[in-house]
Amino acid sequence: MTIPTTETVSWSNKAATRTVVVAPSLNIETTASISAKLFEELVKNTDGFLIVPGQKHTVKELTIYDAPMGGKAADVVTLITGYSQTIPLGHRVSEGIAAGSSANIANTIRELGVQDIGIIGAIGKGGGGDALVTSLERRGFRDLLLVRRTGGSAQSLFLRAPTGETIAFAKKPPYEVSPEILAYLTTHASPRVLICSGFLEYELNLINALCDAEHVPEARVLSPHVNCFDTETGRRSCLELAKKADLFHLNQFEFARLLRLGGNDWAIPEDKHELITIMKKVEAKLVCVTCGDKGSVIYDSQQNDILRQSAFPVDTICNTTGAGDVHLAVLTYYLWLRGHRIKLAPALELATRICAKKIAFEGEAPRPWDGIPPSAERKPWVREAADHYHSGATPPDGYTPVSK
Repeated sequence: MTIPTTETVSWSNKAATRTVVVAPSLNIETTASISAKLFEELVKNTDGFLIVPGQKHTVKELTIYDAPMGGKAADVVTLITGYSQTIPLGHRVSEGIAAGSSANIANTIRELGVQDIGIIGAIGKGGGGDALVTSLERRGFRDLLLVRRTGGSAQSLFLRAPTGETIAFAKKPPYEVSPEILAYLTTHASPRVLICSGFLEYELNLINALCDAEHVPEARVLSPHVNCFDTETGRRSCLELAKKADLFHLNQFEFARLLRLGGNDWAIPEDKHELITIMKKVEAKLVCVTCGDKGSVIYDSQQNDILRQSAFPVDTICNTTGAGDVHLAVLTYYLWLRGHRIKLAPALELATRICAKKIAFEGEAPRPWDGIPPSAERKPWVREAADHYHSGATPPDGYTPVSK
């Protein structure tokens, strides 16, 4: 059988180290209509993804068949892509992490061995959304993925549920969350920890609804996009939302914007009591502010106390992008471990230490279409640091040291 090809293929940044082949002339409406024999024939000479536009699919909605060597019909997966990226036929794309806060958080969590996390992440063009979907699914998370599709001035909001379904909320903001959709979400996704990262003002309805749902997670981690604070309404809404958070995580610039503390040159005050007075205006249980080469500071509202952590020195600064996401992920790890008597101070130290390693060793963040081998995208230093951290503590159930 000859597989027809085209010169280019419309492709979101789905992640896999495979050769891409497209068969545009095949009319296949559903994965159920693919027989094992036909599937094996299609992938026999293909070491990669076979993309088959079905009769009911547009160029941005493709059924993608994961076809490694020896692939079976059971390997078929359906993915509705958030956007398209045109790349040459035969171009190899890499498996693993992608740019974007949600992807950075997810991949750090993966290395730490954290389980049962739900992530609401804004995925726009260039955000590596499909790489994140794949990464999360492989680890068996019960995930929610907020997919923002941008076209001109219109923005559509979709939610990718753990079942693989893509639920449309609305074609234009503001978005109202119906009781039916909320019931669906809380029925199909009840993770222990919910992370909401990079959300914008028009998405606050969804974030509020999830935080207020009947089957709420044990911990909520919130990190809004700085543009949430552009309007007074958005700023006040974020301050109200913070009251529902177990961890509210921002960098120094974002924190200053949220509280209208001044321009870009505002700095965390040295005086402890002055800092407590400022940070307690954000009424989350824990409020963390990262301060670049000054380290980080966290306010514990239950103790009405501040913890400071100096930055760890690095010989070479390779890449600071995503350092705050890594920091957030490690503090999420602390929330996940709370039942194991892990203290906040060493968790903050671990988060800052791993940030230093990320800045020094990761280098330029790989993009899925750059062809970087998956091994180059792993973060073994995350697990090594965590192993060192657990050397004097009881590790959580399911945690496997990297040395083993």
